[in-house]
Amino acid sequence: MQRSKSRLGAQLIALGWLLLQPAAAYADFACPLPQAAEPSVASETPLIVPPVVDCAIAPLLHARRITRLSVQGVPDQVAALVCDALHPPNTLDQPKANDLCNNAMALRIFERVQLTAEPHGDAVALQLGLTVAPRITAVTLDATSDRDPVLTPLLETHGAHWAADRIESLRNAAQDVLVGDGFVAATLAVTSTRTAAGIALQLKLTRGARANLARIVVVGNHVISQREVERLLALDNPGFNRIGGIPSLAMVHRYFAPRLQRYYHNRGYLELRVVDASLLPSRQGSAVALVLRIADGRRYTLGAVVDESRQPHPAMLAIRLPLGSVVNEAYYAHVIGEFSRTAARAGFSAYVDFDTRTDLRQVTLRFRLKRRVEPTP
Repeated sequence: MQRSKSRLGAQLIALGWLLLQPAAAYADFACPLPQAAEPSVASETPLIVPPVVDCAIAPLLHARRITRLSVQGVPDQVAALVCDALHPPNTLDQPKANDLCNNAMALRIFERVQLTAEPHGDAVALQLGLTVAPRITAVTLDATSDRDPVLTPLLETHGAHWAADRIESLRNAAQDVLVGDGFVAATLAVTSTRTAAGIALQLKLTRGARANLARIVVVGNHVISQREVERLLALDNPGFNRIGGIPSLAMVHRYFAPRLQRYYHNRGYLELRVVDASLLPSRQGSAVALVLRIADGRRYTLGAVVDESRQPHPAMLAIRLPLGSVVNEAYYAHVIGEFSRTAARAGFSAYVDFDTRTDLRQVTLRFRLKRRVEPTP
């Protein structure tokens, strides 16, 4: 049965506290092996799968039954938790050996994993040698770098176990933020130095000049023209990516994407998705192009208007829209607003909702009127 994420998290917290206790006892620990066939449910996969380290298995050992799996290099107090996180298999092959090593490295507390296999008749005994990673004892900024908020996640690794893939992931994330803010030439270097005390990191950030926006390209659209794209940008808005201004992907998602969505929804394209937004170097020197990949989907029409009121009401209190017409969100909002106000003046409360039939590309509008009860004096 697959273990819960909360349980695994609690185990890793315990590992973090105990692994480097100076008084901890270290010895080979035999992991309990599964008695039945391997479960069909896949084990939890780490967000970043680290590379396999020293886990090559000789072909003649493949398909042999595993009679023993021991771990070496971890304190006795937490060896059982490490074994539990390894998900030991019943039989051996190279993919399962890789899984053992990857599961150990995914704990992010070991810098080296080495698997050895010893044949015993038609079976095999495994030993997983684990080397605990050193701590990050210092994180400093290069003298030419400013203390920038984008560096905060890297600065907060001080005191954590060294994990090269985690540091690289944080570095990539920080650089993506810089590029998304228009600093397309920005570079962030992370240098690691091993000392007697542990690992020292030095960060060097070079932002460079912020690029100008040269052009806007929309890919995947079948409705909107290039001229309409630029009109939708509302070039009189000083806070956004006007042509020649400063690009920002954050503003794309905050401002442009909703505006683009309204444009499409008011033309019946209810399935519009902004798939991706990126800034790419342009041919015009330091300028960049904003590239938006969208999926505009299909056009929807009004299939039915259904009155679900349980109380009689005047005929004038009804929503009247032509069936088969293209769905227009802005116009519908106006019609529904007028309907609600007219109903309120007549002493009714109005309720409106929509059903969308993706197979028919139709929308059903449902409304309901309920007479308000006047408070007794």
